[in-house]
Amino acid sequence: MTHLRTCPLSGRTTLLSTTRHHRPHDYRVEERRLHDVDCPFCPGSGADTEQERSRLTSPDGARWSVRIVDNRYPAVMEDARAATAPADDHPLFPSGEACGRHEVVIESPVHEHRWSTMGEEHLSGLLQVVGERVAWLCGMAGAEHVTWFRNSGSLSGGSLRHPHSQLIATPFVPAHVGRRAEGARRWWSDHGTGYFEQLVAAELERGVRVVAATRHFVLLAPWAPRQAHETVVLPLRRQPRFGALPHEERRDLARLLHRASCAYERAFSLRGMNVVLQQAPIGAADAADFWCWHLELIPRNGAIGGLELGTGTHLVSTAPEESARILRAGLAALAQEVA
Repeated sequence: MTHLRTCPLSGRTTLLSTTRHHRPHDYRVEERRLHDVDCPFCPGSGADTEQERSRLTSPDGARWSVRIVDNRYPAVMEDARAATAPADDHPLFPSGEACGRHEVVIESPVHEHRWSTMGEEHLSGLLQVVGERVAWLCGMAGAEHVTWFRNSGSLSGGSLRHPHSQLIATPFVPAHVGRRAEGARRWWSDHGTGYFEQLVAAELERGVRVVAATRHFVLLAPWAPRQAHETVVLPLRRQPRFGALPHEERRDLARLLHRASCAYERAFSLRGMNVVLQQAPIGAADAADFWCWHLELIPRNGAIGGLELGTGTHLVSTAPEESARILRAGLAALAQEVA
């Protein structure tokens, strides 16, 4: 089966071609192995000396459970003097100062922890600390956009095995984010209702791409994915930005992310996973009308090819309906094991 699918929000095109499953594979990607003694995020390492921005302590108060520290190798600089752009005012060579904040979320003191092995209580605490920090960064002078992202595995862009994620506040709205925000605003103008509310209602009605639904969230495989087995977590209550979630919603989200991570590991041999928070630009005063934050879970089974890089068109070999079915089966098997 081969056909086109288009995301109405971004205009992104996906070429769905299930026959590509049968391609031969020659390349092998080796997972980088790091021992605890070499890990900069393990307790007692160099990260202990980094400027700490937030922390969650263990229930007994004896140690930290989650730490947020300054990134030692930041993509953006808080000091404007260190973020100065090249002095060239020619219109062919636009540039700007890369001011902002870049922080690392050390998600656990345990070197080999994954979301699938962290307890739901720990994940809930992680979401609390991240949400509070996201809200703080959104109020930072000069920030136009804040995101939280996670790279795990050899193909994700991650360099360290220790469980960690990153927060970045930028002085600009990324083009991809801006296009999607404009698409959502246009949908609101054309249809008189929010894109995300309509999407959730339509997906729940059809059911074929829904992986799981809880009291507060839905996990579904998007209509036009970028990668095979991609999913997205959407809240049922419209919220333009990810901040301090109410306790019940935070626990519900932690439970869903834990179950989803377990299902992914059971169903697929993944070599990487990216998790990305998508939220409204800070300056979008009307965002509450048209936007809803969401978490994208993007598996990485292969490198991005020339078609994707050159045209922005994504070639995917597994239909999202099939991905949702496989993940639902994984969740059902997990439920039976627990029972």
